[in-house]
Amino acid sequence: MERHTSDQSARIPGAILRGGAVPYLARVAPRDASVTELLGHLSNLGFRFDAISPYDRPSKRLSDALRWSERRGFIERTSRGRYRYVHVPRTTLWRMQDRCKTFLRERP
Repeated sequence: MERHTSDQSARIPGAILRGGAVPYLARVAPRDASVTELLGHLSNLGFRFDAISPYDRPSKRLSDALRWSERRGFIERTSRGRYRYVHVPRTTLWRMQDRCKTFLRERP
């Protein structure tokens, strides 16, 4: 079956999703947050997750993106679909946020 990649969420790179999600986790620390809560926050920032294909789930795309931060020790997965902030250097956190803001400003 052919996968459709022409939707908005397919064009959001993982680094951009992390740039919106990881700073949010830092703000709500030490509490953990669910993927649904993180997607709600990203929607409030201005991201659109319009899936054309049933295989493209925003929750899956976000958890795939967060896996990168988890491997580096920035966040930890506390249970299925829940993440908690551990530590991100200030400069790295700033770069994540800046990358996210730039993406949102420059998108059509």
